[in-house]
Amino acid sequence: MYIELIKEAVPNLNINILREEYKRLRRHKIKITDEKAEDFIIKNKELLYKKRTLIIVNTVAESQKIYKILKEDMGNSRKITLIHGDYSYLDRSEKENQIANTEILIATQVAEVSLDISFELLITELAPLPSLIQRFGRVNRYGRFVDEINVYICEQVSEEPYGCTLINEARKNLESFVEEIERKGEEAYLDKKFWEYETLYKEDIENYEDKISRKIIEDNCNFFAVLADEKEILEYLGRVKTYLAIPEIYLGICHELYNKIKNEGYDWKTYARIKECFVPALWSDIQDWDDKLKIPIVKNYDKDLGILRYYY
Repeated sequence: MYIELIKEAVPNLNINILREEYKRLRRHKIKITDEKAEDFIIKNKELLYKKRTLIIVNTVAESQKIYKILKEDMGNSRKITLIHGDYSYLDRSEKENQIANTEILIATQVAEVSLDISFELLITELAPLPSLIQRFGRVNRYGRFVDEINVYICEQVSEEPYGCTLINEARKNLESFVEEIERKGEEAYLDKKFWEYETLYKEDIENYEDKISRKIIEDNCNFFAVLADEKEILEYLGRVKTYLAIPEIYLGICHELYNKIKNEGYDWKTYARIKECFVPALWSDIQDWDDKLKIPIVKNYDKDLGILRYYY
């Protein structure tokens, strides 16, 4: 899709794809399992002691659950870090600083593109194929070949945040996708069919419109439409609207910084320190309102876990 976009913008540009280079790369040996990630990890815990491991799951709740299980089970025998998108900037920065020395990293989709990391072993939930390809890129990142399994793809706990259309398409194509990687190496990642996921929604809409048209003609029935607000539309698209909020544990320090600005005048560094405490929250996370800062308050927040999505 990038090639098509570039050609559209710069029609005369000469584009070369390094297929032979990709073909020589065989950094990922993949096994598909029908177990949930949590069950697989518990049964194969010895792997986590042998290799520097990245665990990627699709929801914050599942990442917190697995993190809690491993922390309780392994204690201080392994350095374990949790990272996802529901931290304040302050806490996320601290988590990112821990990654270089961690032995087990548990993450959500934030590990796909925003972190420069390399691990020896990946345990991942099923996700759309473009997401899986990005996740594979976090394993054996600087190698060229591997002769033992270093990627395990597990069943996902829920279809969130992708929705059933993308997950079902991924499941349908997963075995052939892995076989292509075995046969072609990483040249398989250049196959257009593994990336054209936006067409799925187009096909769904066209099929739906066709069904509606036939229904109206056959039954001579009426077709009704409903107005949807932004929140509902985002939910239909598998996305959720978020709001900047402040964890209750940071209210004290933010009030001090705010008073400093009021007393001493605007200072961008002080203002930036306040913003570092903010967290993207769902509407359901918001439990109060701070009149001084004019911002919602999140009470269910922990520095180590982020916004609490999984309750123990």
